[in-house]
Amino acid sequence: MRIRTVPPRPERRQVAIGVSISFETTMEGEVLTQGGTVITVFNDWDEPAECEVRDSEGHLLSRISHQYNDNGQLIKEVLVRELSEFWFPKEFRDQIPPEQRESALEQIRARMGTQMANNAERSYVYNEVGHMAERYLKIGDDVQSMTCKYNEQGDTSEMVVGMNPGAQSAHSSEAYIELRHRYKYDEHGNWIEQTSLSHLRGQEEVNTSCVRRQVSYY
Repeated sequence: MRIRTVPPRPERRQVAIGVSISFETTMEGEVLTQGGTVITVFNDWDEPAECEVRDSEGHLLSRISHQYNDNGQLIKEVLVRELSEFWFPKEFRDQIPPEQRESALEQIRARMGTQMANNAERSYVYNEVGHMAERYLKIGDDVQSMTCKYNEQGDTSEMVVGMNPGAQSAHSSEAYIELRHRYKYDEHGNWIEQTSLSHLRGQEEVNTSCVRRQVSYY
């Protein structure tokens, strides 16, 4: 077990966190602007099995469970937010009469939509060599998918990210972003230049970016 104390950060405002990175930011304690603890329990293979995020008073705010296959690969993560009055900073909570706190929380839920949904689930599928081939993120009725292909060096060559909104979403159709990577390699087989081309499926406009890196050997 690992218990990490997060100090108060009053200079930071508590902002909405995008659901696509909500697992990582939760485990890092990003929601603990008033301070608190992140408690992580590991399995027999020293991989995170459960994670709890608690505020400075010990109230449970979020928890994440992790599931692995027989090869030790992560196959599912489930994030549960304990949406109670303790999501409010204490100084703000103390200004709200107890009988009004639930209605105030409901108003925040309504404004933030799926970002304040209780549960989010992320699942993974691997190819025959152990690379992640598919990832699915489900929150509320919305599902975000990501499929990946790899080149002979094992680097990502193609990626398709899709968003399938649920019936309650303001969006009415699926949207897909297609991304392709091209590489230049050094004599050791490590890439030193990555050119990325991305576009929204069905549109001709293509965005291009290039990343160069220097690899040192000792």
